[in-house]
Amino acid sequence: MKILFVASFSMPRNGERVLCAICKGNIIYHERYPKAICKEHYDECYDNDKNLVYYTNKDEFGGFVSHHKIGKQMVHKEDHECVIRGIPCYANESRFGGIVIQTK
Repeated sequence: MKILFVASFSMPRNGERVLCAICKGNIIYHERYPKAICKEHYDECYDNDKNLVYYTNKDEFGGFVSHHKIGKQMVHKEDHECVIRGIPCYANESRFGGIVIQTK
């Protein structure tokens, strides 16, 4: 007699609550951004050189800019990679403007 085990795993649906990969706090799941993190962590981003970085749209029409605090200067780039609490992440422009950061 053979016994078949079937693992039942379903992906979350849009609007369901899931856990943030950084702090395990509740966030709302969006299919387009499955690895999104809490917005509370957006000010904890560092680039690979350990410089503080934050992200904005270029202008009111969107686009993407990363702002790196290097010493006393603010350097503007288009670098999407960052680290939050030791976890590699990726920032990008969201579909209708704004910025979304997800774990890699």
